[in-house]
Amino acid sequence: FKTLWLSYIDPAGANEPSEKLTCGVAKSAVMDAVMDWLGTPYHFGGTSRNGIDCSAFVRAVFNQSANIVLPRTAQSQSDVGRAVARVSDLQFGDMVFFHTMSHAYVSHVGIYLGDNLFAHASSRYGVTISSLQSTYYGSRIIGARRLSVSDIESLTPKQEFVTDTR
Repeated sequence: FKTLWLSYIDPAGANEPSEKLTCGVAKSAVMDAVMDWLGTPYHFGGTSRNGIDCSAFVRAVFNQSANIVLPRTAQSQSDVGRAVARVSDLQFGDMVFFHTMSHAYVSHVGIYLGDNLFAHASSRYGVTISSLQSTYYGSRIIGARRLSVSDIESLTPKQEFVTDTR
């Protein structure tokens, strides 16, 4: 599925589309991470294979694929990167945000895969793939964000180098 999907969203052709996201992360690494988490049960506040919520899933995918450390909540993740103007401008790897609860404006997040599909941790189905064209998600999408190279630089932990002083 992963190979088919990547070839579908990034076919070789006249324009030679990039095999990387705008921020430089390999699309295949993101898709590997998404596939790795598929089927994981949902648990509000969860961050592990035993149960994970939507923002922890998005955080785990980017951490696993590129050592990127995103904020923990959907609300705080909605402040990272640059806004995508229209749903029709979405690209693979963009974070998509939803208003699904009355007490929080940004209450759900997923990762756009292309063809109006996105990966997320659903409270009903666990980590799954859903359509933005569904009645539920289509009426609740409120925005999307795209990571840039400068975002990645600020979200990647700095490695400390120890030099030999002998």
